[in-house]
Amino acid sequence: MEAKIGQGAAVLCGRETLANSSACALPSIGDRKPGDARPHSNDRTVSMAINLPANWANSTPKAFYDIFALEGGQKKLPSDARLMGGCAAAYLLAETGLHLLSHGVGASLLYGLASAALLAAATFVVLRAYKQGELVDRTITALTATGVLIAICSILLHFVFAAALPPPLPSARLISFLLFPIAAWKVFAFSYIYRHASLRIIPAFVFAAVLVIAEYWVFASLIK
Repeated sequence: MEAKIGQGAAVLCGRETLANSSACALPSIGDRKPGDARPHSNDRTVSMAINLPANWANSTPKAFYDIFALEGGQKKLPSDARLMGGCAAAYLLAETGLHLLSHGVGASLLYGLASAALLAAATFVVLRAYKQGELVDRTITALTATGVLIAICSILLHFVFAAALPPPLPSARLISFLLFPIAAWKVFAFSYIYRHASLRIIPAFVFAAVLVIAEYWVFASLIK
């Protein structure tokens, strides 16, 4: 009996000694001095902060981004004739490049000129009819910039589909069918911009659809 009690006391004393030694081996944070090294940790947290310019919210690139993402209208764009001219010229070149994939240089240039002229003239007429003449330049800027983005995506997808569907497959018709969602995207994007120029939903959608049909099918079939 005494032997068992002695063994139990020894075990308790051993646990107490181990606890005391552990407490001595692991000092608390409050006991750590400023010069002491911090304990090693396998968990590392890396934080990266993106600092945008202070005027980013009211900048022209942000306005274009909102238009492309369908989060804002063209009223945030500056009323600048040079900006409108630059976007219109880029739209002409983008539409020319898109038509150049399957046509000659002369026909493609004529297609680009006709597409840009139709878009600018039709927008001018309809906004004047809706008494929104002060939005003509900004609306044309938004439309042509969006058209450039869509044309670039169309050209890239055209190369992807052409590589995936080599001859003798009917690649021209099949590629046109596969690129139909691009045309739908253009209709919805243009109608969104016209909607922000005070057109109602249905007139804006119909007007945008007529422009895209005239460009993608009427001009494309006539100008060869």
